[in-house]
Amino acid sequence: MKEVNFKVVVGVLCSILVLSWGPSAFAQDSGEEADEEVKEHSTTRGDEAQRDSAEKSGVTNSDKKREEHLRDGFWISFGLGGSSVDLEGVSDRDGGAAVGLELGGTISPRFLLGFGLHAAAPESPGGDEFAVGTATLMARWYPSLNQGFYLLGGLGTGLIEMDEEYEGGAVVLGLGYDIPIGESWQFTPSLISGGVGTDDLEASFINLTLGLTYH
Repeated sequence: MKEVNFKVVVGVLCSILVLSWGPSAFAQDSGEEADEEVKEHSTTRGDEAQRDSAEKSGVTNSDKKREEHLRDGFWISFGLGGSSVDLEGVSDRDGGAAVGLELGGTISPRFLLGFGLHAAAPESPGGDEFAVGTATLMARWYPSLNQGFYLLGGLGTGLIEMDEEYEGGAVVLGLGYDIPIGESWQFTPSLISGGVGTDDLEASFINLTLGLTYH
């Protein structure tokens, strides 16, 4: 009877030890796994936060860089190219050389005000050379702060030079694009359309030029 009781006691003790150790071990293992999952999750979230911060920092730095190069102060632009000129009653769309010079000041990063000279010197089919030029007060307008595309317009005086000189009113309209090639320099292709009207003659021209702008 004593032997049976001893075995029963040993069995009960073993059962108690198993029951008491098993859940705690399982809980410890589960806790370690949970800790690892938390660490992995925290690491992942930390990496994502660093990437987000880097991206935001990059955008901010880019914006600051663009702001540092906003249009400001004095500017000047010069271009050479080709022209097509129509002299009413004399010749139709003769081609030749074109030149343009513009300079002025900055009213705002989107709006420039200045003075412009545009000229075209074609040769008529008969071999006679003549020239058309304009001198205008003009403005450039940039729709975007961070892009180089612009529109321009100007009003002033014009000159048609043949055997005689004919003076009258002039208007110019155009567009162009400033392509940065340095801290203050841009490569500027432009398309200018102008007209000169006098008491005796009227002329219109289209100039396509490639030039440089300092701003």
